[in-house]
Amino acid sequence: MAEAMDMSVLNTLREQLGDGLDNLLQVFLRQIPDQLAEIEAGLAAGDMAAAMRPAHTLKSSSATLGAIRLSEYVKEIEIRTRAGNGSGVQELVAKAREEFHEVEASIRRYLAGS
Repeated sequence: MAEAMDMSVLNTLREQLGDGLDNLLQVFLRQIPDQLAEIEAGLAAGDMAAAMRPAHTLKSSSATLGAIRLSEYVKEIEIRTRAGNGSGVQELVAKAREEFHEVEASIRRYLAGS
């Protein structure tokens, strides 16, 4: 399987942000579980708008930081919930959770080497 993080994105961000990238990545890792839980809570309540908002935020932050597969999963969640269609979204959330673990491991390796 390919790396969960696009290292070229992280390297570019390192050039731009310096050591500030470390803090940004730590915040990102802390927020992902909460955002996924918010998506699930919205789904459980049948509130697609409540599920869509954290999906939109997570999609953008993931793409910006180079977690492309995670961003793609969450993009699909956003599209479906925006359309009011919860069909298959729980499966996408499960895939996003699995990908989060890959992203987390990749970021931890990156931070250990920086």
